[in-house]
Amino acid sequence: MLFVIFKVWVSIFGNWRLTVIRLADSYIYGIEEEKLSQKEAFLKTLKLRYETKKTSQLIEELESQGDSESDIEEKTTALNRANNIFKDNEYRYEYILEKKGYVDEAVALNSSRSLNEGGFNASSSIKSEMNDLYFFSDRGFIKEDDFSLLELLVCGMMIEYSLTTIKNKSYDQVVSMIKNAFETRPYYKKYL
Repeated sequence: MLFVIFKVWVSIFGNWRLTVIRLADSYIYGIEEEKLSQKEAFLKTLKLRYETKKTSQLIEELESQGDSESDIEEKTTALNRANNIFKDNEYRYEYILEKKGYVDEAVALNSSRSLNEGGFNASSSIKSEMNDLYFFSDRGFIKEDDFSLLELLVCGMMIEYSLTTIKNKSYDQVVSMIKNAFETRPYYKKYL
């Protein structure tokens, strides 16, 4: 019974709404509390949400803590499994970094993928999406010089929900979805 209630709640409110609220909170915190520019807050929010830890980082941490080789191997394997779930998102994230002008960050992200991580190969559908630029460029989803909250939320939707929630939607339809999600939240409206 509890599962049915949860499933109904998710179908009505959807996880994407929670995602855009989390992204908005992080972005607004960067602007208001950390006094970051829009461009800095945009990048920091994306990094917090989509930058996965690499095995080299984990190994350095574990070695400095004095973990044994078997513990390091076990934890590295677990990290690779966890990262594998998010590899497609990471490729979309890297693409957005590049299109938004964060070239150094995109190159650093790409070069941080170890051979052990299989170069973090994206699935064939993501590679096709990147090569054709269909989803991103032809449909006008990326505004290159825009670092506003609304643009951040559109990019978040592209990264996490491009194959499901916004698959066949136009940019204006996605913007409308996002604005509707914040309709009863006046705190966020001044940023949208």
